[in-house]
Amino acid sequence: MFDVYSTLQHLLYGRPVAHPKGVSLFTPISPTRSCSQAGIPPQYCQCTEYRNFEDAAMAAAIAECLIKYINEKKVPSLQYPLCGRLQLGEVVSVRRYLHDNALEEHGLLLGMRFKAAPPSGALFEASVQVNSTDMTSLTAITVNNSISMSDLQLYGEIDRLDRYREQSACVAGTEAERFCYCLPSA
Repeated sequence: MFDVYSTLQHLLYGRPVAHPKGVSLFTPISPTRSCSQAGIPPQYCQCTEYRNFEDAAMAAAIAECLIKYINEKKVPSLQYPLCGRLQLGEVVSVRRYLHDNALEEHGLLLGMRFKAAPPSGALFEASVQVNSTDMTSLTAITVNNSISMSDLQLYGEIDRLDRYREQSACVAGTEAERFCYCLPSA
């Protein structure tokens, strides 16, 4: 996206225009350019290496934290009283990204897919960095189930991967639409 913008700027002004992440396609592009240098989030980077993440307790604690974040920040009950509160159904998959050493120095970078419990059943995907390099403290956090958003950094948005049109009709056209499931009318 940034490269297209830089290329259009190049065409408009007749010369390359400096942009922090974009490079005009009419100029040489470094073969060692990384996804983070190009502004591509890890979950969309085609050269990302990853390993399955086996710590189920930590994965569940992080997914619970993300569900709480959705409930509090994306679909706050005072603003959207017709939407039900999501609960975690299951963690579908967790991958540990290995491609970016700069990120690895600050903690785990994980790509997660998780489902909300019925009646929503929504399937979400998120990339998060756990802000700690000390595995002992991470284990203590998950054993006590005390992880919070201050322990995490979201990379990009939490994406919903399944259809939700009828499920969120009560908030159609709002930013809550992809997270809401409408409560039945009383």
